[in-house]
Amino acid sequence: MFANITKNSSIIASVVALSVGLGACGPAATVQKKPVGPSPEELARLEEQRKQAEKDQMLKDDLARSLQKREVVVQEIEFVPGVDVEAQKKFREGVIALYSTMDYDLAKQSFEQAVALDKNFLEAYFNLGMIYERTGQREAAIKVYQSALAANPESGAAKSYIGKVYLAKAKEAFELGSDEEGVKLMTEAKALLDLVLMKDTDNVEANNAVALYWLLKSEREKDVAKQQEYLGRGEEFIKNVLTIQPTNVIGLNTRGLIYLARGESSLARWIFENKVLKLDAASTEAHNNLGLAYLKLGDTPKAVLHFNLALKLNQDNLTARMNLAAIYLEYLNYEASKQQYEYVLNARPGNVEATIGIGSASIGMQDYEEGFKFYRKAVEAAPENLELLLRIGRTYQLRLSDFDKAVEAYEEYVKAATARGMDVTEAQKSIEQTRKMQEQMRKMEEQMKVEEADAKKAMEAQAARIKEMESNFKTLESKAGQYTRQLQEKKDAIKANKKATADDRAFIKKADDLMKKLAVVDPAMREIRENIQMDMMEDAEALAKKLFATVNPAIDEAEAALKIEKVQKTEGAGEAPAAGTAAPKAETPKVEEKKAEPEAPKAEAPKAEEAKPAAEAPKAEAPKAEEKKAEPAAEAGAK
Repeated sequence: MFANITKNSSIIASVVALSVGLGACGPAATVQKKPVGPSPEELARLEEQRKQAEKDQMLKDDLARSLQKREVVVQEIEFVPGVDVEAQKKFREGVIALYSTMDYDLAKQSFEQAVALDKNFLEAYFNLGMIYERTGQREAAIKVYQSALAANPESGAAKSYIGKVYLAKAKEAFELGSDEEGVKLMTEAKALLDLVLMKDTDNVEANNAVALYWLLKSEREKDVAKQQEYLGRGEEFIKNVLTIQPTNVIGLNTRGLIYLARGESSLARWIFENKVLKLDAASTEAHNNLGLAYLKLGDTPKAVLHFNLALKLNQDNLTARMNLAAIYLEYLNYEASKQQYEYVLNARPGNVEATIGIGSASIGMQDYEEGFKFYRKAVEAAPENLELLLRIGRTYQLRLSDFDKAVEAYEEYVKAATARGMDVTEAQKSIEQTRKMQEQMRKMEEQMKVEEADAKKAMEAQAARIKEMESNFKTLESKAGQYTRQLQEKKDAIKANKKATADDRAFIKKADDLMKKLAVVDPAMREIRENIQMDMMEDAEALAKKLFATVNPAIDEAEAALKIEKVQKTEGAGEAPAAGTAAPKAETPKVEEKKAEPEAPKAEAPKAEEAKPAAEAPKAEAPKAEEKKAEPAAEAGAK
């Protein structure tokens, strides 16, 4: 909250009498009775709920009492006596710029003009300094407060504002990894504030700043009991502030942060939302703190909303940016997270948390070398972050399988940690584990090479087997197709002869049976080839063996029925070999169609009219008188 213009307890603007009280955060929890008596477990649960409700109500009542404000009626006056009138006009312009348009530049200019007109105008100094604070220009803020102190050496408020800025700088030093500098600034701030409180225990600015001191001290403390002790001390100073000024925005903000640190997130949310932001809608700090409260309550979308509102009010609210970046990182939005961290690092070079954040976001984006570079920068800036070297080692080990670099990172950690007197047992175990993994990986790679070579040989053998099978399949398909046609042609010729003999009728019956057996070749071959395409060689070879076993005898019978003279007959020809063995090359050779067709009479019958096609050969067997001379030729062609 920006300072009011006061001089000798007078107020420049008209003030309406106010009475501020704290209402309940929400309806009290109720328990519905069940039709039957509750179980002992249910009773215990209800009793626990009742106790928690009582505790919450006590906290709310205590907060309500601390925020009570008695009615105060202040006489309206136009200007504060003793302060330059023109300076007061400029001051008023600055206040209007702040609260109506939130124009920091115009407000800053107005306050600077007010100070120039009246060197003793403390409120103008303080509001000017707070603008610098709110925009992150802490050094400029200190200079303004120091100017106010130089002009008013007894001003406890000026000293308190300087102490508060020291605390903000201390927090920043801790974030940069400069713990020694941070402790020094905290000590200087506390000493300065104690001097103010020794003279004026009710100094609001000093009480506010001391509360912030204890809050920061609790954040730095690892012991839980001491954390609670420090928070309790800070709360006592805030109670002093809110007793004097129940609507003091800084005090309300700090009290909300204390509740947040204690895990009382609902109360913290209520203060930020219903008190601070109602009093100062432009409080970027309040929006950031409200975002933290919602985050603690598990409402991430609302948290993101208020962090963004904080940035809308002040794009240089680096704390809000850090909070947004952390959320983006958690939800794997690495690019958005990295952008926020980079903004912070550009504004505050050396910020360790932002440096680590950029490293984590880069690794999430699989830019590992970039991520490792920022991790090492963070370790250089703050050696207590040595754990980052372990993180680098684990990434090399588990993600990248670069075991040599993993061992280097672990050994780097061991060396640095040993120098700091830290236990390195786990890191040494990680080194041993990495080397074991490296050896296992080496053996696996060797085994994979052997398996790849075996697989290549198996594929080559399979390819050769498939090629050989295809050759046998073509021979089988050719013979089956050729003999099927010849059997059909001879059948047709016999049927065309009206005086078929008993042998002719027997041939037709035999031909039908053989053609059925030969007809299975095409569908069987399709199935076999489908199995080959699906890499089911065992099934394909089993089907091929069954096919050859069925069709080869039919081919032999067809050759006998057609009286085809074989040029060569090899034992076991056309049979599919057992799975995994090479097919015999001595298959029954493919008989050329010209030799298989009964056209041999062309060579023996000199008469042109008797040299008929094979399909008409059976006609020569008919008992017609004029064709008796052609009969021996037809029989010779059938042998």
